Amino acid sequence: MNPDLMALLVFGFAACLIAAVGLLARDVFGRARRQAEERVSGRLGETGISQLPTIFDEPPARSWLGRLDQRFNRLVAETGLEMEPAGAFLLMILCGLVLGGSLFVWREQILLAIGGMAAGMVVPLVYMVIRRNRRRRAMQEQLPDVLDLLARGVRAGESIDQAIALVGEDSPPPLGIEFRRCARQMEMGLSLQAAMRSLVRRVPLMEARIMASALLVQRASGGNLATTMERLAAVVRDRLSYRRQFRATTAAGRYGATLIALVAPLVLAVMAIWQPDYAANFFREPFGWILIGTAFVLNLLGVLWVFSMLRTDY
Repeated sequence: MNPDLMALLVFGFAACLIAAVGLLARDVFGRARRQAEERVSGRLGETGISQLPTIFDEPPARSWLGRLDQRFNRLVAETGLEMEPAGAFLLMILCGLVLGGSLFVWREQILLAIGGMAAGMVVPLVYMVIRRNRRRRAMQEQLPDVLDLLARGVRAGESIDQAIALVGEDSPPPLGIEFRRCARQMEMGLSLQAAMRSLVRRVPLMEARIMASALLVQRASGGNLATTMERLAAVVRDRLSYRRQFRATTAAGRYGATLIALVAPLVLAVMAIWQPDYAANFFREPFGWILIGTAFVLNLLGVLWVFSMLRTDY
């Protein structure tokens, strides 16, 4: 291999490694400092209001590159990890360089190294998506208890603002943190409508939208808010029970579709590692690239079709 190209690859790897380690160290030491401050204030283990991300309150970007950047920033913020988007992106690059560089040192094949780098960059992204989905499910599980707490606060004679502050103080993360931010926003003069709009952006759940609509309607026209919150809590529990039953029923289909989708890429990867001469035939001729592209598109369409049938909008 060209020594200049090798030196350039080594320099890029070292630069990304130093940048990623530096940002991760900054996040770790910053977290330790915040925990020390929270220990003094009596809020150990909770996220402070000033440390919450503000990407959700930004206006939508107009360009497609700006929208892609905002989606990635929202993904990092919704994971609940105390990590900046730049650090997350450099971590993706680091994982890609480690896997791609290892494969290149082992086999000295550019195509294999490029494929390994792409796979390595996808791994942290998949982890962040899984963590975001888990956080959303945790919010869904917490929401009925939050609605019951709102109803009890209103029955005790508190206003909506005071009930929201009570929920923020007594509810555990992650949903308690969001209500604490709503309470702080209203203390600073923000209206209930604006605070609920911000909450819905940070908690992208249909149940949260229904709750925000009920609070705004009660503030505008009056009514028995406690009874409304109790009935809404019962409806949310019913939806959660249905979703658990649906996921248990369709688990075999989802796992089967995932396994079928992973078989072909794994077979190609094994062939590229253990029989590189045989697998190289797919990349030498244009017809081989056409076969690989067609197989990838058909595999993706099949997975999307199966998962679209296994979705529920209830």
